[in-house]
Amino acid sequence: MDNEQFDAAISRILQRDPGGLREIYEAYNPAVYAVALSVTGKHEDAQDAASETFFRVWQRAGSYRPGRGHRAWLMTIAHHAAVDQMRKQVVQSVDEEALAAVGDERDWEASVGDRLALEQALGSLKPEERQVVTLHLIADLPLREVSRVLGQPMGTVAWRYRTALGKLRHSLAGKEMNL
Repeated sequence: MDNEQFDAAISRILQRDPGGLREIYEAYNPAVYAVALSVTGKHEDAQDAASETFFRVWQRAGSYRPGRGHRAWLMTIAHHAAVDQMRKQVVQSVDEEALAAVGDERDWEASVGDRLALEQALGSLKPEERQVVTLHLIADLPLREVSRVLGQPMGTVAWRYRTALGKLRHSLAGKEMNL
């Protein structure tokens, strides 16, 4: 979704048209969920935070300023929703994610193995490194925007990103991924 499409969707939300929110949700739910997961570390909490993010977009559409970076605005909301989710959560057991097998079983097994390896590699990162990687690679924010979203100096963000990539390369070395 480009800036013009996002601006049009926000305009529709301001007119109380749920279609605008649906467009933003369809375009950004995976990235919002990834940001939330990088903060919470739990799938269920990340889902709750992602839902809260889109609720806040609906509520706060009037605070959006066109031309100031819609992705950064949206990912900032997602980050704050995830932090709020963490604050209100009591320690809970981690629920396993339900996996639905589609297609050839061997392809499914390879895909599950790849995802588990990637999840394990991401899990080996410090939370602040995981957040930077998620915002930059999955949410597709430039490092300067990641710095702004996290409220951290650009040098710190760049250093964490380089450190995290080195750890991921080491962790995934020799594994052929089929994601």
